[in-house]
Amino acid sequence: MATIPTGAKKIVTTNTNTYFSANNITIGTAIPTTGTYASGDIIINSAPSDSEIGWICTTGGKPGSWKVIQSGVDVTSLPWNSITGKPPTFPATLGTKATEAFAGDKGNTAYTHAKSAHAPSDAQKNSDITKAEIEAKLIGDISTHNHDTRYYTETEVNTLLNGKSDSDHTHAWAAITGKPTTFPATLGTKATDAFRGDYGNTAYTHATSAHAPANAQKNSDITKAEIEAKLTGGITSHNHDSRYYTETEVNGIVDDINSRLGNVSGKLPVTFYKDDNGDIWFV
Repeated sequence: MATIPTGAKKIVTTNTNTYFSANNITIGTAIPTTGTYASGDIIINSAPSDSEIGWICTTGGKPGSWKVIQSGVDVTSLPWNSITGKPPTFPATLGTKATEAFAGDKGNTAYTHAKSAHAPSDAQKNSDITKAEIEAKLIGDISTHNHDTRYYTETEVNTLLNGKSDSDHTHAWAAITGKPTTFPATLGTKATDAFRGDYGNTAYTHATSAHAPANAQKNSDITKAEIEAKLTGGITSHNHDSRYYTETEVNGIVDDINSRLGNVSGKLPVTFYKDDNGDIWFV
């Protein structure tokens, strides 16, 4: 019998053990690529490592499907090639493409939003609701809504109506107060007369039309001092008509006269004339 090394692990404990009665345990260097194997067959790695101490057939066949048998794995020092599902870059590239990782804070926001309460898929904005939809909801009494003090309640309206008379009721002439002493009323200007409607309407129209202010005065009553007080400075908005000479025209005439007088020395007296064109003549 061979000597069992110290620290060896026992696989079959007794001669009557049936753990591997239907399977083969062999030694190899890799998962087989040829041969026929049954589910449960084991190949022990002849050069074992923490990541691969052997392989086990999980589906029988030629050569079947195999899985790695690992020892107690130290998760702080796993070989990079033994990790499955890892991103193509490390750290992962953040982005919105199919090959990128989504930012955790944004993903958490989206997840929280997805788990929160939402309006149903057929919900609509309040502004889109139609009159017909509102009326369909308002069938029957609405006990949850109250108007403010601008509106009368049914009780208040009934109380007010109870103090009124029907439209077809009658009153005795003697029961009517404030009526004129004569009927129809006497028109006139006394305190006991009624004022004529046409005169009253004319007075009302005049009373509601635009008026001069209470401190207004007639133009004929304005004083010279008041006019002079208003005329301080130049008056640029007023022009005289063609009956008057402007300052420029007068200066032109004077200059023309002075020029012509220079040619009549010793010939005075001289008579001056002005024609319809404004030209000056002398004899």
